[in-house]
Amino acid sequence: MIPERAPGGLTIAQSVAGLEDGNVYKITLFAADRDPDLDGEADVYWNGIRKGTLDPTIEDEMQPFTFYIQSGEGDGSDRVLIIDTGSNDSNGLSLDQVRIFGP
Repeated sequence: MIPERAPGGLTIAQSVAGLEDGNVYKITLFAADRDPDLDGEADVYWNGIRKGTLDPTIEDEMQPFTFYIQSGEGDGSDRVLIIDTGSNDSNGLSLDQVRIFGP
């Protein structure tokens, strides 16, 4: 089950075509918290399954995150969601270089 996003938060969604069911792929991205209280975070979902949380620990510095996914698992949609779960303070996270690497 995918929870509701934080008030004022953002959800980013992307469907990915051309993946072969059963293959394991790697999602990599960079995230940074722009706020000194480090309260920005987001959950990462693949096919409706929560894969982890983006929770940078250093202000204004891009940090790498990696998640492993399997095509066809969960609801089979081959869709990644990044859902803001941090404080509603208008600062949020910065994301960069979201990539999926094949087997």
